[in-house]
Amino acid sequence: MNYYRILLISVLLLSAFSCDNDDDGEREVKAVSLNVVAEGFTSPLLLTESPDNTGRLFILDQTGQIYIVKNGQKVTQPFLDIQNKLTPREGPQDERGLLGLAFHPDYATNGRFFVYYSGPLRAEGPTGWDHTNYVAEYKVSSSNADMADVVGERILLAMDHPQGNHNAGMIAFGPDSYLYISVGDGGGGNDTDDGHVEGG
Repeated sequence: MNYYRILLISVLLLSAFSCDNDDDGEREVKAVSLNVVAEGFTSPLLLTESPDNTGRLFILDQTGQIYIVKNGQKVTQPFLDIQNKLTPREGPQDERGLLGLAFHPDYATNGRFFVYYSGPLRAEGPTGWDHTNYVAEYKVSSSNADMADVVGERILLAMDHPQGNHNAGMIAFGPDSYLYISVGDGGGGNDTDDGHVEGG
């Protein structure tokens, strides 16, 4: 199993042209460094800062966990672990899993956040389809800001998916405070399998 490190680029400006009037084309090269933020992940998909001004970083791992990096250290206990809700991945290239995380714009006061994940096909799903993608709402624990209340899951959207790939999964709040969800195209080679229109 491969494990990944999350690196943070500490200097974004790589080079700048000299400001003097000579035309020799020389560039002043700035130093760039990489710092390890956290490690021990299987398939990290997202790193985002908590919107509550605590400076904590949240890292989403496709295997079903969201971890916190606090004061430069990875908190051992996941903020959220929903691996038991996911469709088991069949290998490192499997595109299913915990795929998206978005904090409510008022997270600092209401503690609400949203995830996108691939779960087993629900009972009412089409026969032969692969799985169901869910968008669910959670809240932070009332007693521990570094833990989510797993019991309080609220499913907002369930989308049956014909194949295992092309799930998309990015979710984000726009400046209009609406939650935007990318859903994928159903997967399958040449878009001709179950769930697609005739001709792909």
